[in-house]
Amino acid sequence: MKPLLSLRGETDLQKMQELVRAASNAGFWGIALSEDLENAGPDIFVTIAVLATKFPEMGFMTDVANQFSRHPVALGTATLSSLDLMCDQFILGLGPGSPATSQVLGLESPQPLERLREVVEILRHISSGKDWSFDGKYFQIHGMKSLRGKKYSPRIFIPGIQDRAIKFAAKYGDGIALSNFSSLGYIEHAMNLVKTTRDGASFAASCNLTYIPVSDKTKGLSYVRPFAERFLSFPGIGETLLEHSGFDPAIASEVRKGSFGRVTNELVESMAVIGGRDALLERLKAMEKLGVEYPVVGTDPSLVGDLVKNKLDLS
Repeated sequence: MKPLLSLRGETDLQKMQELVRAASNAGFWGIALSEDLENAGPDIFVTIAVLATKFPEMGFMTDVANQFSRHPVALGTATLSSLDLMCDQFILGLGPGSPATSQVLGLESPQPLERLREVVEILRHISSGKDWSFDGKYFQIHGMKSLRGKKYSPRIFIPGIQDRAIKFAAKYGDGIALSNFSSLGYIEHAMNLVKTTRDGASFAASCNLTYIPVSDKTKGLSYVRPFAERFLSFPGIGETLLEHSGFDPAIASEVRKGSFGRVTNELVESMAVIGGRDALLERLKAMEKLGVEYPVVGTDPSLVGDLVKNKLDLS
């Protein structure tokens, strides 16, 4: 297992460097950075390049890059430059773009997975080391030259929550990036669907995990509950997470109507971890048994220092 520390929400580069150093000392394999276009967050590729230069022992993952943030060729050149710098220590998490981000940026995305399929195909062409052209529905690219003249093997992890997206990731990606607030039951469902789609062929998986390192359960739930309720409110997504976690999918529609009575502590704790280091290690080992090699551990920004304070012993 290769755990990563999520720096979601962090914008100060100096603070990021301190956290990366602490994560390295604590035994994390790498760092995951999200692309926050809605709030004009730090550029993930520039930030990763700076951090990777200072901490060459660490792996890095975009968690995840939005397909609309760059033309596929620009995305490809950023990916190849990252591979030049980090080799197999770099993972490209690449997503179709969330509806919320598309709405804020005024993007039209009626068929985001269809477009993403072309983006991934173009990335494969760019990585081939050969001259190429591409004629698709969304992109027409002609006479591209390969100045590098060598073949690359980028690892592209595609997020998936609902079954259609999981099957898409299994078919076109090198790995799947499972959602935050994924219970063990949901992870098992997703990985079984991946295996069926790929006819049992091996496939990598990352999964976001919210961990609140406090002993006071009530305090921990106060951190987690608002975010869990937000995830459950997303149409289709909330129902899917609930159904495969052993809870009534109708809870999602109740949450969207402002009724939270059935969002029990048991439900919230099935989707996140609250407690000491042993509770985190227990969940990570359970995730590993289900096929998650790259858990992405995140917490409230005010608690991230506590998360990396002690050694993460997975032996």
